[in-house]
Amino acid sequence: MQFGQWIRDVRDTVQHAKLEDKKVTVVVGNEASDADSIITALTLAYLVQKEDPDGQGKLVIPLVACNREDMMLRRETVLLLNMCGVDAKNILHLDDPETIELLKKVDELVLTDHNKATGPLAQLGDKVVMIIDHHQDLCAHEHVTGESRAIAFSGDKATAGSACSLIAERFLGSPCGKELLLQDEGAVARALMGVILIDTVNLDPAAKKVTPKDLDAVKNLQDMAPRFGLDSLFQQLDAAKFDQAFWAELSVAQCLRYDFKQFEAAGKTFGLSSVLCPLEELAAKDTWQEVLLQWASQADLYGVLSNTKSAEGGAPRRQLVILSHDNELTKKAADFMTKFEKPALELEALELPGPVGLKAFNQLNSGASRKQVAPCLSTFFGTL
Repeated sequence: MQFGQWIRDVRDTVQHAKLEDKKVTVVVGNEASDADSIITALTLAYLVQKEDPDGQGKLVIPLVACNREDMMLRRETVLLLNMCGVDAKNILHLDDPETIELLKKVDELVLTDHNKATGPLAQLGDKVVMIIDHHQDLCAHEHVTGESRAIAFSGDKATAGSACSLIAERFLGSPCGKELLLQDEGAVARALMGVILIDTVNLDPAAKKVTPKDLDAVKNLQDMAPRFGLDSLFQQLDAAKFDQAFWAELSVAQCLRYDFKQFEAAGKTFGLSSVLCPLEELAAKDTWQEVLLQWASQADLYGVLSNTKSAEGGAPRRQLVILSHDNELTKKAADFMTKFEKPALELEALELPGPVGLKAFNQLNSGASRKQVAPCLSTFFGTL
C-alpha cells in the first residue's frame, strides 16, 4: 500500500469510528508541529503499523499537534508531503472533531521530536510507551526506558540535527524497514531525507546543526529516493520555508502560531514562538503590540525567536525578543541570557517598538536555536 493511501485510510478509519476491538496507538510530534514533528509522527506510525505481525489487532494513528487551519502556514512541509504522494488534508489534526473521541480510546502513546506529553495529551502520560527525540531530556515518563527511550541530546546540544535521522535508523534496523523505504518511488525515504536537509541546512557544517547521525541517514536514504537530487530537494523546500512574500502576508497572530512551544521550569511557564521573518518587519505589522501582550499574558515569560536569511543566501540572522507582565522578571531574564555561556547566545541590544518592558536582541550565535534558548531560560528560572 502506498504511503499516502495508508494515511488517507487511517483518517477514514478514525472518522468512521472503526476502532472497536483494536489496540489504538497514537504517534504524535511536539506542539510546534514543524516539519520534523509532522514527518516523524507519520513515518514512525507507518513503520510501527507495518511491523505488527497480526496487522489487524493494532491500529497505529499519526496525529499532528496543531490545528488544521495552521497547517497551511507550514509551506515546506506541505510541499514535501506532496512530493511524497501525501495530501496534507488527509492527516489527522488535534482540533479535528474525531480526535476528541480518539483520545478517549488510546491504549499507547508514542512521542516523537519531544519527550514530554503536553496539552490535551498530558493526561495520557502513563500510556507513553516510546520516545524518539533530540531535545534535552525533561525526565518525564521515566517508565519508558532502554531502546524505547531514544533521546539524542548530550550536554548542551543535540547529537542528531533532525529527529528524522533517528526514525531513519529505526527503518534501517527493522526487518521490513528497507522495503518500506523503497516502496512508492522512495516516498518515505524522501520525506525523511527532506526534513534532515531542512534541519541541517543542507548538511552544512557552518550551520552547526549536522551530526554524524544525519550524514549517515542521508547517505543511506538518498539512493532510495532518486527523483530529486539533494541540492534540488533542499533548495525547493528552503525557498518555500523562507518565502518572505508569504511571511509578509501573514498576520502577527499567524506568525506567532507558526511554531510555538510552551515549557515549564521551577514551577514557572514560558513560551517561545519561532518565526522566519525579521523582528523589525513583524513589529511593523498591525496589532503587533496587542497580540504580543496577549501571548505574554498566558505565561510567566514569552519570547519570539527570529531566523532569517539574506536575499543573497548568506549566513542566517537570528534575533529574539522577550516580554513578561512583570517588567522586573523580563529584565532579570535578559541579564541572565546575556551572560549565559552554555552556550553563549552572544546577544546585543536591539531597538524594537513594543510594550513597556520589552527586551530585544540580535543574536550573534546563529547556531543557537530554540534547543539552546529554552534550556537557557529553564536554567534562569531555576536560579530564582
